[in-house]
Amino acid sequence: MRINKIVLIKLFFVLLYLFSALPLFAKNADEYLKENKTLAEKNEGYYIKVAYFGTEDFINLDNEIEISDVMKDSPADRAGLKSGDVIFSINGTKIEKKYDFFKKYLMAKPGAKLRMQVRRDGVLIRKEVTSQTEYIPYLTYVLAETLYKNIPVRLAIIVDEVKTQLDEVESDKRKRIEFLTQYAKENALARIESYLLIGARGFSNFTLIDRERTESILNELKFNQSGLIQTDYQSKLGKMLGASHMMFIRITGSFGKEALISQVSVKLLQTESGKVLGSFQSYDTQPYYPSEDKNFRSYRVSLTRNDPIIKESNRAYDDAFNKLKEKKFIEAKHLLDETAIPKLELYLRKLNYVSTPSADLKSAHTILIDGMNLRLEAYKLYKSGIENKKFNLLREGDEKFESSKKKLQEWVEMINQIEKK
Repeated sequence: MRINKIVLIKLFFVLLYLFSALPLFAKNADEYLKENKTLAEKNEGYYIKVAYFGTEDFINLDNEIEISDVMKDSPADRAGLKSGDVIFSINGTKIEKKYDFFKKYLMAKPGAKLRMQVRRDGVLIRKEVTSQTEYIPYLTYVLAETLYKNIPVRLAIIVDEVKTQLDEVESDKRKRIEFLTQYAKENALARIESYLLIGARGFSNFTLIDRERTESILNELKFNQSGLIQTDYQSKLGKMLGASHMMFIRITGSFGKEALISQVSVKLLQTESGKVLGSFQSYDTQPYYPSEDKNFRSYRVSLTRNDPIIKESNRAYDDAFNKLKEKKFIEAKHLLDETAIPKLELYLRKLNYVSTPSADLKSAHTILIDGMNLRLEAYKLYKSGIENKKFNLLREGDEKFESSKKKLQEWVEMINQIEKK
C-alpha cells in the first residue's frame, strides 16, 4: 500500500484491513483512489478530504523531507518525482521546518497545483504537481499535525479485551468467532506498533511506550478483567504509564445469521487534559457459513455491514410514532429530523456499495432501494405535516409507509426464493 501522507496513515487502514476490503495492495493511483473513496464513504463521518500526490515521505538523518516511494500513475509520478528526491521548496517557500511541509504539502487542498524544487543527486530540479483528492481519517490528521508541530508524544496503545456475544451460537461457530476476534486483537496490536514506528521514523518527539509495561500496569490495575477502560481511570493510567497520549482500541464481535459482525472503535486521548483529540469507528463482517452459495453469501455479508445504521433509524421512527400518539409533536419532529431521516439517507447511500454479484440479487436489491426510498418519503411527509400542522400530510405519509412495507415484503420474498435455489 502506498499513501501520500506519512506512513502513520497506514495505522487506520491496518485496523480496517482486519475486518474489511481495503486498498492495501493497490497497483496504481487510480485503483487506490477508487478504493480509498469507497472506504471513506462506507465509514462516513470519520474522514476529511486532502490533496493526493502519491508519495511516501520521511524525515532523513539530515532532518530533511525525503521521498521514499512514488505510486505508479500518481500526480507525483506524472510530474517526474522519484524515490530519493529531497523536497527543497514548495511554491517559493523553502521547507526548513517539518510543519512547513505539513501545511504546504500534506494538508494541501484537493486540486492544488504546487511548484516544487527537489534536490536529486545534489542538483536542484523544478517540478510542477497537480493533486487529486484523497480521504484520510480525521484522527490521522490530528496525530500527524501533533508530530509535525514538534509536540512531544509518548503514546500508549491499549487494545481492550475482544468482546463477543456468543450465548446462542453453536459450538462450531463459537470456535470460529473466538478465533477471529482473538486473532484480531493480537494482530491489530502488533501491526499498529509496527506501522507507528515506521511512520514516525525521524520524529525525535515520538516515543511508543513498551507493550509489556502497558500490559503489566493494566494487570496491576485489573482493567482488563472487564475489558472496558473506564473514563475515570484513563488519566490515572496515563500518568502511571508516563504517557502524554493514549490510543484506546476496542474490538467487539457479535453474531448475525450469516456472519460475525465486527466493530472497531479507536479513540486518541490527551492524558493531561483528558480531551479526546479524535475518534474512528468501522463496522464489518466475517462469514462463517462456508457451504452457502458464494454470491448469496457475498450479498448477505455486504448488506449486514449496514445493519446498525438502519436499526438506529428504525428505533428513532418508532419513538417518533409513539410521541405522535402522545401528541408530543416537537419531540416527534426532533426524532425524525435528527436521527430517523439522516440515518435512513445514510443507509440508502451505503446500499449503493452493497455487492450484488448476480442478476437475481441485483433485481432484488433494486426493490430494496425502492422500498427504502418510499420510507424516506414517508418520514419527510411526517416531518412536514408536523411542521406545518397539516394532518393530510401525515395521512400521505401513512400511505407512503404502507407502500414501503409492500416493497420491502416483495424484497424479502425474492431473497427467500434466491436462497432456496
